[in-house]
Amino acid sequence: MGHPPLARWIGRWRGTWTLCHLEGEERCLATLEVQADALHYRWTHEGRVQTGHLQLEPLAGRKAAGTWGDSWLADPPLRLEGALRARGLELEASYPATGELWTWRITLREGPVMEMVDVSPDGRERRVVRFVAGDGTPSPEAPREET
Repeated sequence: MGHPPLARWIGRWRGTWTLCHLEGEERCLATLEVQADALHYRWTHEGRVQTGHLQLEPLAGRKAAGTWGDSWLADPPLRLEGALRARGLELEASYPATGELWTWRITLREGPVMEMVDVSPDGRERRVVRFVAGDGTPSPEAPREET
């Protein structure tokens, strides 16, 4: 079973991955592979390949849920919940940090554009990741690894 908002992006996308640090931004080439019920991506950090995935669960109506893992950002994986939107999806999960609960949000929208946002316990949001597909057409090419 697939998720209709993902259907228009099925394929492998090449684009720019922006990792937003407190000190600034770091960009690299990345791929995002969209399947009917999953997202898989590859990016690099400090010359090392990182991978991530979001496996969606079949739910009724506009609800969405899934398990997200990333070799650099989320190990062990987090279970996220949210909703399918007309033009994408939005999922989030709470996690403990600094003795309080924080929220991690992943959105996928037209482009495709994938963003990951960290929300502090007092509600301040900080974008951590943004993937933007290159020219809006799927590409069979994988990103070149940085050395």
